[in-house]
Amino acid sequence: MGFRIAFRSPNSYSSDGYELGDRKAIRKPKPKYACNETGRVVIRVWVNAEGETYKAELDLKNTTDTSPCLVREAKAAALKTNWLADENAMPTQIGSIIYNFRKQ
Repeated sequence: MGFRIAFRSPNSYSSDGYELGDRKAIRKPKPKYACNETGRVVIRVWVNAEGETYKAELDLKNTTDTSPCLVREAKAAALKTNWLADENAMPTQIGSIIYNFRKQ
């Protein structure tokens, strides 16, 4: 049995799942799937002007499965995500990444 990880945006099921205003994610590592659970995990991310994600926390309100395994894997992937640098950006921008863990 295999697993698929789908990425969805908070506002639309047709976009890629990464939201940080008008900035695009340029490095989007997928979480390792070492879990038996399935569900949507939303991670809130803090990004600096250089495009580095330096903080990631669970968005409990928008998450459907809070199993420690899924949350750990989603946070680890989110912290490795890089965004387009923007020298005009605020020192910190807050966005989100949605990871949909599903059985194939």
